[in-house]
Amino acid sequence: MIIKNDINPKDIELLIYDVDGTLVEFKTLQKLLKESFIIFDVYEVLEEKGYFKEYVSAVSKALNPKDRNFSFNKLARSFEKNFTVCRDYKIPGIYYLRVLLDLERKYTKAVDGVRETLPSLYNEYRQVISTNWFKNSQQSKLGKYDLCKYFEKIYSCEGVYPKPNKKHFRSISDEYRTNPERCLVIGDSSTDISAHQYGYKTLLTDYRNQKSNLYDNSDAVVTDFRDIKKVLKR
Repeated sequence: MIIKNDINPKDIELLIYDVDGTLVEFKTLQKLLKESFIIFDVYEVLEEKGYFKEYVSAVSKALNPKDRNFSFNKLARSFEKNFTVCRDYKIPGIYYLRVLLDLERKYTKAVDGVRETLPSLYNEYRQVISTNWFKNSQQSKLGKYDLCKYFEKIYSCEGVYPKPNKKHFRSISDEYRTNPERCLVIGDSSTDISAHQYGYKTLLTDYRNQKSNLYDNSDAVVTDFRDIKKVLKR
């Protein structure tokens, strides 16, 4: 369903997609974490409330939008400092992160409608990826469903300011030598939709109808990925 659409398709040259929650999603992140705990023989930590929030917090602290120094090692150190599983069970963050990234592909599924919709959009627009995660990991998840071929490039947060920093989005539009208003940022969170304040067009994917608080900063809102094709019908 199209909830909102203030986009003129003729104005758009470049589609900039988020990955997690937009193109692919975890079957359940909790099960991914559970298997990682089992691998390290610390499954009893599941009895502790808050482990999921600790995981999210550890990632968020490593992904400082004002800092362009996000890296594998930085996230590993954040796990050691901020995540109970690593801190209390003396698991080196670097080993835990390797296991986590290996499991990601297993627990990822393509969002409904993505595989049949991306090819037609690819025929009309240039398409790239914008992600706050590791490039190799995102390539693996997209490759699981043969989606990499629909994107010219993956812009990760490695060596570039992560979203929602303005410099992340500008690095993409500048490289493509196009104005922000000619770009459409497609994502599922405020991290993506924040590009609106920098002059970019934005499209929010709200698959479960739970993000009405983000509608005001979105030029378009859809509840089904397939509806993006309708929004951009020339």
